[in-house]
Amino acid sequence: MVADIGIPINRGSLKRAKEYLNSNRPILADSHLHLDMAEFDQDREKVIAGAEQAGVPILVQAGVDLESVKFSQQLARAYPNIYYIAGLHPHQADLGSDSYLQELKQFTSDPKCVAIGEVGLDYHYDFSPRSVQQRVFSAQIKLAQELDKPLVVHSREAFADTMIALTKAGIPRQGVLFHSFTGSESEAEELKRMGAFISVNGIITFPKAEKLRQTVASFPTDRIMLETDAPYLAPVPRRGRRNQPEYLPYINNALAELTGVTDKDIAYISTLATRQFFKIPYQDTGTISYVIGNNLYLNITNRCNHQCTFCLRHRCQGVGGYNLRLSCEPLASEVISAIGNPKRYDQVVFCGFGEPLLRAQLVLEVAQWIKRQGGRTRINTNGTISKYDGYDLTAELAGLVDTYSVSLNAVNAEEYTCICQPDTPNSFEAVLAFIRRVKELGASVVVTFVDRPGLDVASAERLAGQLGVEFRLRKYYNDDK
Repeated sequence: MVADIGIPINRGSLKRAKEYLNSNRPILADSHLHLDMAEFDQDREKVIAGAEQAGVPILVQAGVDLESVKFSQQLARAYPNIYYIAGLHPHQADLGSDSYLQELKQFTSDPKCVAIGEVGLDYHYDFSPRSVQQRVFSAQIKLAQELDKPLVVHSREAFADTMIALTKAGIPRQGVLFHSFTGSESEAEELKRMGAFISVNGIITFPKAEKLRQTVASFPTDRIMLETDAPYLAPVPRRGRRNQPEYLPYINNALAELTGVTDKDIAYISTLATRQFFKIPYQDTGTISYVIGNNLYLNITNRCNHQCTFCLRHRCQGVGGYNLRLSCEPLASEVISAIGNPKRYDQVVFCGFGEPLLRAQLVLEVAQWIKRQGGRTRINTNGTISKYDGYDLTAELAGLVDTYSVSLNAVNAEEYTCICQPDTPNSFEAVLAFIRRVKELGASVVVTFVDRPGLDVASAERLAGQLGVEFRLRKYYNDDK
């Protein structure tokens, strides 16, 4: 075992990291870099501080052999915002004896060691024989399974054999991340089916990477992470320099442009993906208000009277990188405080990780306040709650709600019951009645359908036309917008 490098705990970084990790600001996570490299020997601490100042407080350091894993562990102990992965890179695969891998394994009990990696196959350089690379890669896939840790894969000009190894050894339960993804469209499709994550770096900013940009743009946004792979692959306009984590915003902005969402949204989405994949702690008290695009969304309840089969609540903590799991439901005064000036936004949207009209009194009070301030409002609802304490809720809200977005998702009662699983009978008929009533009272109405397998889009559009309201198709993995 190599000697302890003796990096002391950095107290200033401890304070700054806690401020970042406990804030609601959009922050970035560098999911893969190599701070152990000699290129950082003269100014490593300055580089880490620069990352924090640039809004990149979360760093995942990649170990590639015993020396670098030991160094990574010491960095992670010194800096609370640094985590690391432990593995034997394919370039060093000829070191991978059973005893060597056992020595490597001892690092994995460290809570700051968040994955097995960077491991895989590299047929571009072939620094180790391919048969040795394959044997060592398979052994480390099995190690990830044994330790129940995610796997970070390096695959260069070796995609077919990489997939064969993963199929034979079995995909680790905690997931697979293909770091520095540069694959083809067909390879991306295979990774989609596998449920894998990819990470992108400065390569997506290179002029000759148009095909890669098109491929990345078609990948599910919530399964893309950002990385620098520093000191390599600095993005445009820093290409040719030593790469470092403070350049990550250039990559974030490039991905935002590719996917058609804001750079702030990409920051939240990619950071959440990184935190969830590596199980990096993050604030879990639940966000009351959050911005996507130029709309302010209000998360006022996690309760719902439906159990829709497609609902995001069944599979994630929130949307857009925001944790929406409330520890307790907010008061009206807390919601109003979280709004600030409602005129800053196109709309203030009552949504929640549930059905907002289950909190009808709060919606009434807050909507009245928003209107007094000159703001515009929308309610995202399933449309089955038309009464509150015996009063006609739709009449109470008349003039307070500019738009209703009603999640309909079915064209008949049988389909609605199967897909939306409401807790009361005749709910489909109740939704249609709700739509007609709020339209009669002067509100704009949009009916939405999740674009799921088996949906008859033509029939859905026809139903919206019969109701005289707007129709919108929602993507399954982004359906709160």
